[in-house]
Amino acid sequence: MSDIFELLQRDPNAWVEQADALFLSAKLAQNKFMQVREIPAPHLDTRLQQLAFFDSFMMLTAFAFENLIKGLGVTKGMHWKNDFSDEGGHGIASYAHKVISTSAEEKDLLGRLQVFSIWAGRYPMPTTSGKYHADADNRRFSFPKDVHLIEKLSARLKSEIQSAAGSK
Repeated sequence: MSDIFELLQRDPNAWVEQADALFLSAKLAQNKFMQVREIPAPHLDTRLQQLAFFDSFMMLTAFAFENLIKGLGVTKGMHWKNDFSDEGGHGIASYAHKVISTSAEEKDLLGRLQVFSIWAGRYPMPTTSGKYHADADNRRFSFPKDVHLIEKLSARLKSEIQSAAGSK
C-alpha cells in the first residue's frame, strides 16, 4: 500500500486530476451562485444559498489551485507537504512563487482565494480579530474578470506541469 502512496504523491497527473475534479465542482457552485446572486435577499433562505454557493466556489477553486501548484512543485523535485507548509498547507498565495512567476493580478486572485481555503469557506471567522479585519477586502470576486483569470492561470499551470513531466 505504501508503494501506491509513494507513486501518487510524486505523480503530477494525480495532482492535475484532483484539481480538475475540484474545478468541476467549483463550476457547479459558480453556476448556482450566478442563478441566485441577483435575487434580493430579504429571506434567510436566499442569503444562505448565496453564501453557500459563493463560499463553495471560492474554496473549491482555491483547493484546485493548491493541487496544481503542488503538482508543479512535485515535477520540480519538491515535496508536496514539506515544501508547501505555509498556512497549514493552504498558503497558495505565499508559495505559488516557488513554482511559477505570477502577475500582480494573479497574486491578488490567489491571495483572495487563499482566504477561503484557510477560513472564509469553512468557518464564520478566522482565529483572530486582526485576521478577520485584514482579510475583509479579500472576500470578494469580480465576475467575469476573475473567472477569465482563473481559466488563464489554471491552463498555464497545467501546461507547465505537462512540460515539466514530459521532460523527465
